Formats: sequence, structure tokens, C-alpha cells
Amino acid sequence: MLSSPTTFHNNKGSIMRLSLRQRGLLLFALCSLPLLVLSGCSGGKGKKANVTGTVTYNNKPLPRGKITFVPSGKGTPVTGVIEDGKFDVKGAPVGECKVLIDTRYLLQSRERLQTLERQFNLAQTMVAKGQANAEMKAELEKNKDEIKELREEVSKYVQIPDTYLEKEKTPLSMDVQGGELSPIEIKPGK
Repeated sequence: MLSSPTTFHNNKGSIMRLSLRQRGLLLFALCSLPLLVLSGCSGGKGKKANVTGTVTYNNKPLPRGKITFVPSGKGTPVTGVIEDGKFDVKGAPVGECKVLIDTRYLLQSRERLQTLERQFNLAQTMVAKGQANAEMKAELEKNKDEIKELREEVSKYVQIPDTYLEKEKTPLSMDVQGGELSPIEIKPGK
């Protein structure tokens, strides 16, 4: 008898029939709903907060970088961008966190810039000699804009000590609760 469809009447007088498989899925969904709701409540663990603050190096605002909040227990690290010494991170883990600062990713931009500049110079030479077609000229203009953006980004690179890159080595830690955080000072040679 379990394999026969179950018939329901809705408030408009229509009849709905559910197969055994559909009834099983409905029962699973109804039983799982309370578990999903309760799993979001973990007594403070897993809470997130929006945080803002400043980062300086040699008493000057760090021009550009990334800041990562790594929870001391379980949890997912959250990364934000540092621009002109300021950061605004959405969803940082609440509680004691190690703080990582990274500027090395800007070195990849420098490598990309060097490659584009070589290609750009070669293309300019070909245009000057009349050896470039319309497609090459369009690519040259596109690269000119990207080169300008990369030059600006690379100009903001500041080399900081590697100790600020690893959770085990960073001297930075703070109790994240949300809002404005204490200023972060990166010390040279650490």
C-alpha cells in the first residue's frame, strides 16, 4: 500500500498526488528544517562582524596590501584590501584572530607590467615601420590602458617582512568584535 500515491486536497479544491519518493523527500525536508535552523546557532562560534582600521609601516600608511583575519580556533579566514593605509572588511570572524598582511601579490602585477611593456614596445616598433594591422593597433591601445593601471598598482608596492604572511609567525593578533579596530603597525625587520 505504501507505493500508492497519497492524495491531498488544497484550499482551491484541486487534488495533489504524491508518490512514495515525493513523500520521502517531503518528510526529509520537514525533518531537516529544524536541524538547519539550529546549526546556525553555535553559541558565538562562527559569528561574523564588519571591521575597519588602519595599517602603517614605518609610521606611514601602507599604500596597498591585503589583510587577513584568521580565527584562532576553527573557522574560515577572511581577507580584505588595504588601500592608502585603510581597510574595511566585511564578515571578519569574531573572537581572537591572527592578522596577516600581504603585499607580495603586487609583485605579480610587476611581472605582468614588464611583459606588457615589452609587448607594447615591440608593437610600437611594428606600427612605426608600417608592419602592424588594425587588430594589432587596437590591442596596442588596450595594452596602453592596462599598463597605466599596472604602473599605478606597482608604484604602491612596499616590501614588508615575511613574518606577517604566516599564521604561525605573525606577531599580530587581536580580539575582533566589530567596528573600528586598534591601529596596526608593521615593524621593519620583524
